[in-house]
Amino acid sequence: MATHNIFLVLSAATFLFALVIAVSTRRSRFSGYGEIVKDVERLSRTLLQSETFRDGTDLVVRGNHGRWPVLVRFSSAEESSALSITLHAPANFQMLVAPVSAPKPETGARIRTADGLFDFKFSTTSEQPVVARMFVAGAGTLQLIKKLCWASFTSLRIGPGELELLVRPCNIANVFDYVQQHLATMEKLAESLRAMPGADAIRILPFRKPGNRMLKAAVALALSIALLEASHLSAAGPGQEQVFASQTLAHEGVLPSDAANILYLKGWRLAQEADFDANEVGWLRAQGAATGATLPSDFSGKNNGHDTAYILVNDEGMKRVVVLSEGRLIYDRRYRQILAAARVPASDLNAIEWRAPLPAKPDGDGLLIVTKPEDPTANLILTFKEGSLMLGAPVNYQKVAF
Repeated sequence: MATHNIFLVLSAATFLFALVIAVSTRRSRFSGYGEIVKDVERLSRTLLQSETFRDGTDLVVRGNHGRWPVLVRFSSAEESSALSITLHAPANFQMLVAPVSAPKPETGARIRTADGLFDFKFSTTSEQPVVARMFVAGAGTLQLIKKLCWASFTSLRIGPGELELLVRPCNIANVFDYVQQHLATMEKLAESLRAMPGADAIRILPFRKPGNRMLKAAVALALSIALLEASHLSAAGPGQEQVFASQTLAHEGVLPSDAANILYLKGWRLAQEADFDANEVGWLRAQGAATGATLPSDFSGKNNGHDTAYILVNDEGMKRVVVLSEGRLIYDRRYRQILAAARVPASDLNAIEWRAPLPAKPDGDGLLIVTKPEDPTANLILTFKEGSLMLGAPVNYQKVAF
C-alpha cells in the first residue's frame, strides 16, 4: 500500500513539473508578442507538422501548408518590426520586387513588366534577366505578384528554392487571415515557377517536426540492426560481386570519376538514342553539332579535358542534365522533356542572337537543350562563368552555328 502511495505521489509530482515547464515555456516563447498569441497559435494548428519557437527575439512558426513547406517569422523590434512569409518553391533563379522607394540592389538588371503603373510603384530586378522576363510574362503571373506587392511596405523575393514575402513594418490587424490569404497566392505563384524550364530539378521536401527521444532510440536500434546485417552479408561474400556488378551496370557510360561526384544516381541511367527525338537529333547532326547523352566539352575554357555533360533518364521518362567541370558538379537539373542536346562551341556563342544579352562572357562552351522544337524561342543554352550558370535564350536555336 505504501509503495502504491509513493507511486501516486511521484506521478502527481511529475505531472505538475511537466505542467509548470509547459506554462513557463509558452510564456517565454510568446514574450513580447501578446497581441498576436491567438493568431499565431491558430496558424500553428492549421499548418501540418508545425512547431513554434523563438529565434533570438523573433517568433517563428514552421510547418507545411498543403504540399508546401513554409516558415513564418515575426520580428517585434521597434525600429524594424516585420513579418516574413517564406514558402519553399521550385525556383531556380533570383528576382526581387520592391517599392521604388526602397534601396536599390547593387546588382541585377531592371525588368519591365506589361503594367506600366506597377513598374512606376515597384522596381523588379534580377541577376538572371532572361529567365525573369520569361517568368513575369507568363499567363497570370503578374497578377499574382500584384496581389502580394500592393503596398509600399511589401516586397517579394524569389531565390533558389523559395519565395519570400516581406511586410515591413508589420501593422496587421488580423495576422492569421493575412498569412492564410497570402500563402494561398504564393502557392499559385509556386505553380507558375514549377512550369519554368529546369524547375523539375528543385526538390521540395515537406517539413517534418523533430521526433521524440523514443523515436530516435528506435531509429538508432534499427540502424544498429542494419549495420549488423550488412556486416553479416559482407562476411558471407557470395552476393557481394552481384551488388557491385549491378551498380556498374546502372552507371554504364558515366566515367567513374564523374559518377563519384553525382548525387543520387540510383534509378537513373545514361540516355540512349531511342530516348531522344530522331528527327531533331538528325537535324542537329546535319548542322555539324555534337549531340548525344555524353558530351565532352570545355565549359571552363581551360581545355583540360575534365568537362563533361550527361543526359540521364529514369524509368518514368524524366530527363536529367548533369554538368561537371574540372571534376566538380556545376549543374544538375531535371526536365520533363528533352528532345535533343548538343554542345555549342565557345567560338560560336558570340554569333548567337540572344533574346536578352548574357550578363557576362561565358568561360567556354555552351550546352543546347531542345525541349520544344515547334517553338524555336523556347529552348535554352546553358553557359557558365566561373562555375556559375548563365541561362541564355536564343531568338531561334535553329540559326545557331555549331
